[in-house]
Amino acid sequence: MDVSTNTGQFRLWTADDQALLYPTGYTSYMTVRVDGELYDTNGQSANFMGDYFSSGPTKTGSASSETSWNLPELAVDREISLDGEAARFTVTVTNDDDTAHDVDMRYLFDYQVANQDGAPVFVQGNVYTNERRFESPSFTQNLTYDQIPDPNLVGVMTNSGQETYIDFVYWQNAFNEPYGYTPDPSVEFHEPGSTSYPASDSAGVLTWEFGQLDPGEERTVTVFYGIGEPEQTRIDDLDSALQGFRRAVTNLLSSNVETRAQAHAELYAELGEEYADNLINYFGNDAGISGIGPDDVDPELLNQLRTLTDDLATPESAALYEFFDEMFGAASPDDPVSEIQSTFESYLRGTASGQSAELRINGRTIAELESAFVSDFETRRADAISTLRSENPPEDVVGDLIDLVNEKTDRIRSRQSGLTRQLGDAVSAITNGDEIRVLGGQLQAQDPDGDALTFLNAGLIGEGFAETSGISGTALLSGGAEVDSLVSTHGIYSGDTETCALGWLQYSAMYWTTAATWGETGPAANNIVQAAISEGMEALGLSADAILNDFTGIEIELLTGLGNVPVTLIEFLLEDPVGSVDDFGQAVTIPSVSDVEISEDDIESGVAEGTTTVTIENQSDDPVTPSLNRDQTTLRTNGFRSVGGATPDVGSVLAPTEPIPTIPPDESRDVDVRFWIPADGGGPRIIGVNELEVAASSSPYQVGGSGAIGEYDFEDTRFPDILSQDVLADLIASGESVTETVTIDGDPDRVIFNLSYGAGDLDLHLYDSQGNHVGRNYESGEFDNDIPGAVPSGPDGAGRSYEQVRIDDPDDEYEVEVVGLETSGSGSNFSSRASELSGVDAILNVSPGSIQADPNTGVERRVTVEEAADAGSLSNVTFSTEALTSPDSTDEVPAGNVSVSDNNFDVGAGETEAVTLSMDVPDDLEPGTFTGDVTVESGHQEATIGLSVTVRTGPPPVVGSSPPQDLDGDGLFRDIDGDGQVTIADVQIFFQNRNSAVVQNNAEFFNFDGSEPADVTIADVQALFQDFIERTE
Repeated sequence: MDVSTNTGQFRLWTADDQALLYPTGYTSYMTVRVDGELYDTNGQSANFMGDYFSSGPTKTGSASSETSWNLPELAVDREISLDGEAARFTVTVTNDDDTAHDVDMRYLFDYQVANQDGAPVFVQGNVYTNERRFESPSFTQNLTYDQIPDPNLVGVMTNSGQETYIDFVYWQNAFNEPYGYTPDPSVEFHEPGSTSYPASDSAGVLTWEFGQLDPGEERTVTVFYGIGEPEQTRIDDLDSALQGFRRAVTNLLSSNVETRAQAHAELYAELGEEYADNLINYFGNDAGISGIGPDDVDPELLNQLRTLTDDLATPESAALYEFFDEMFGAASPDDPVSEIQSTFESYLRGTASGQSAELRINGRTIAELESAFVSDFETRRADAISTLRSENPPEDVVGDLIDLVNEKTDRIRSRQSGLTRQLGDAVSAITNGDEIRVLGGQLQAQDPDGDALTFLNAGLIGEGFAETSGISGTALLSGGAEVDSLVSTHGIYSGDTETCALGWLQYSAMYWTTAATWGETGPAANNIVQAAISEGMEALGLSADAILNDFTGIEIELLTGLGNVPVTLIEFLLEDPVGSVDDFGQAVTIPSVSDVEISEDDIESGVAEGTTTVTIENQSDDPVTPSLNRDQTTLRTNGFRSVGGATPDVGSVLAPTEPIPTIPPDESRDVDVRFWIPADGGGPRIIGVNELEVAASSSPYQVGGSGAIGEYDFEDTRFPDILSQDVLADLIASGESVTETVTIDGDPDRVIFNLSYGAGDLDLHLYDSQGNHVGRNYESGEFDNDIPGAVPSGPDGAGRSYEQVRIDDPDDEYEVEVVGLETSGSGSNFSSRASELSGVDAILNVSPGSIQADPNTGVERRVTVEEAADAGSLSNVTFSTEALTSPDSTDEVPAGNVSVSDNNFDVGAGETEAVTLSMDVPDDLEPGTFTGDVTVESGHQEATIGLSVTVRTGPPPVVGSSPPQDLDGDGLFRDIDGDGQVTIADVQIFFQNRNSAVVQNNAEFFNFDGSEPADVTIADVQALFQDFIERTE
C-alpha cells in the first residue's frame, strides 16, 4: 500500500506484488458531498480535496497513513492502515461549523486483481459481471476474482453492513460521476477473454448517506480490502511482514536470474551461434581446453575480454567454459525466445534436467543458495515469533519492528521492479536495427548505497541494482569501423550521471570496447565493466552470504544498528524483545534547533524555504553517523484566531545541506538543515507561531529517535508583528513537572501560551497572579478554566501533541507548568512558548490561492474569504479580474469571462464566507498557457487568486508534466518528453510507453510509419529512431 503525499490518492497490492486495485492511484478515490457541494480526492470532476489539506498524508504508527482536510463546512480525517491481510480505510467527518449540514460520502475502489482489470465480483453465493446495486446491504463481505472459474488470486472486501448502498459497476461510468451514479444492469464490467479496459474494467462503490449533521456531530465509517479478513494481532502482522520480506528476497533473486536468462536468450536468437561460440571459445582458450585457440575467438573481443578478466584463474575459466558450452548446447537459436529463456533459467539456477556443468558459489548452486536462505530464515522467523508470543510486548513496540521489516521489504521490491523494467526494456531494444547493434554499454557509477548498476551481455548481467540508479545510452563507436546505423541498447535514464561503457557489434562479428568516462561523476567505465565481470563471472569465489547480498542489495539477515554495533533483527528480538526496542534510536539526542526568519525572497511558487541549525549530540560510547528521521519531523502553525490547536504537517520536507558527519562519543555537531512549507501569497494560511520539530536517530534503519523544536517566522506585511518568547524547552520524563514565570511586556491585545512535544502525553497548566488555573485537575478529573479571558484548547487528544491557551486582554504575569504524564525511554522533548499579538486589525485570507480551468469545460470553484485574525469585520469585499494572457499567443481570455456568484459583501470577525468563481474558456482560444489574477479587496487589504488554463493541440504528457511537441509542424509529435528537441531519449521513452493509454489513445500524433488507419506499433518506434538518425547525420 502507498499513499501519495501530494494528493492523498492510494494504491494497494499483495505482499508478492500482485495488484488488488488499479495501480494508478487517481482511479480510486473518495467523495464527500456537503449540502450538494462535491469534494473528492481525484479532482477531475469536483472540488479537489488536496486544496484543503490541513495535515498529511502522514505516516503514523505502524504501517498507517493519516490525512486531514478542512473543508469549508466540515473536517474530514482519514486513516489507511494495514490490518492483517487487509488494508483498513477509516474516515471520520465532523461538522465543526456552527450550522447543520447535509453530508454524504462515497468510496470508489477501482478493482484490478492480478492482471484482471475487470475483476468479477462474488456476493452472497453469486458471481456478477454486470452492474448491480445492493441497497442497505445485508452482507458484510464480497470477493473479487482474477479469473473465473478457478481464480488464482482473490480480493476480500469486508464492509460494516451500514452502507446506504453498495454498487458494482463498470469503472468509467462511476469514475466520471463523483457522486450519484446509478448502475445499469445491462452494462458488463467483465468480458470473458479480456483483462483490460475498455472491454473489462470493474469497480466497487460504497455510499453512506449520513443526512443532517448538527454542529459538533461526527460520523465514522470503515471498510477493509485485501486478501483476507482483518482479524490478526500485531504479532501476526509482524509474522506476515517477515514472510513478506522472505518472499521479496526470493522474488528478487528469481527476477535477477530471469533477466540474465532473457538477455542471453534474446541475443542468442538474434545473433545465432556466433554469439555463443565467441563466449564459449574465449573461456575455453583461457582455460587451455584442447582444440581451442586464440584464432577461435574474434580478435578484438579476445583482446578486450582478456584485459577485463585477466585475473580469472584457470579453474574458474574452465568452469565457465563448461557451463556456457552446456547451456548454449541445450538450445537452438531457431527455438522460440521464450523456450530459450526457460532453458537458460534452469541452467543458471542449476536445476536443468541432466545438467552436469553448474555455476557454483562455495559449492552451492543458486537454487541451493535460495533453499538454504529460506530454510535458515524460516527457522529464525519461527523462533522469533514464538518468543514474542510468550513475552507479549506492547503493540507499539511490535509496530516499530513491523515498520522496520516493511522498510527493508519495500526497498527490495523497488529493486525488483526496477530490475525487471530496466533490463526487460534493454534486451528488447537490442533487437532493433540492421547492420549495427549495440550489445552492451551503459551505465552509471554508484548509487547512494555504493552499488554499481551494471548490464553486460558477455556473461552474466552484473549485480547491485538499486532503485536510485540510472543508465545512459550508448552514443559512441570506436575502432574505426564504418557504420550505417546505431541502435541504443535500452530506454532508461534517471539521475544526473553520464558514465558509459560502450559496446557494439558489426554484422556477423562481435566487438567490445571501453571508452573514457563521460561527465565528472563515477569511476571510469572500464572499471565498472571490470566490476561486472568480476561480480558476475567470478562469482565462483563468493560466499553464500555475499551472493545473496549482491542479488538483493542487503544482507541475508535484516541488519540494523544499535549504537555502532550491527545486530540482526531476529537476534535482536530473541535477546530482548521489549527492553532493546525501548532504547532503540536513543544513542543521539538533539539539544537544540535554531529559530529561523523567512523573508518574501525565500518564497517561490507558493513554497517557502528556510534553513535551521540542528545540534546533534552523540551519547553513546561509539562514533555515530546520525540520520534525520523524516517520519517524525513536523512543521506546524499554532494559530491565533482559534484554539483548535496547531495544524500539524503544513510541510514535511527537510534535507541536510551537507552530509551529516560522524560524531565521536560524548560530542556534538551542528548541522544545517533546509526545510520547505506551503506559503500561500507570501505567508502561511494560519496566522500564528510556526514550529519546526526535527528528529534524528543513530542509524537510517532505526525507528524512533530524539527530537527538538525550533521556531520559524515569516516576514509578511499582511500580518501583525508577533512577539514570541521561549518559556520552557527541555526533556521531561514520566511523573516530572517543570515551571516558569512569564512576564508579558507592553500591552498586547492577545497572548497565546502553547506546548508542543514529540511523543508521549504531556499537559500544559497556566496560573495567573490570583492563583486562577487553566488545565487538567488531577483530583477531580475535570478541566479547569478559571482565568478571565482564557480560551483553552483543552487537553490534547489521541494523535495530537500540542496544547494552547489563548488569553485576550492579558495580565502582566503568568506561571506556566508542564507535566509529563507518560513518556517513553529517556523522556520526551518539548517546547513551550508565549506569543504576543498587538495592534491586530481584521486580516483578509482567501483560499484557494490558484485555480486551473479545463480548456473544454472551464471551471466552477468554491472560493472562501476569511477574516483570519478574529479581530474585526471585513467590509465591502470585492472581486476584480484581469484578462488571461499567454506569452505564446496574442489571444486572451477576456476578463468578462470570469465571474463570481456574489460581490461586494461583508465578512464578520473570525468568520468565513464562500462564493462560486466561474470562468468560461472561449472555444476558439489558441494553444498556449493563459494566466491572470483575480484580485480580492477589502479596504486597504488585498489577496490574489491565480487563474490559468492550458490549451493544447496535441497529446497530453507521456511522461512527466511536459506534453510532446511537434517541432516541425507536420502534425507528428517526435519530441516525446517535451524538452524542445528530438534526442535518443525520446526514442527510448516512446519505446517504453508505446502501449500506454496516452499513446494508444492519441495514435494520430505518433503515426511515424504513416500507417492507415493510424495505430502505434513497434514499427512506429523504428520509424522514429530512423528519423532521429537522419536528423543527426
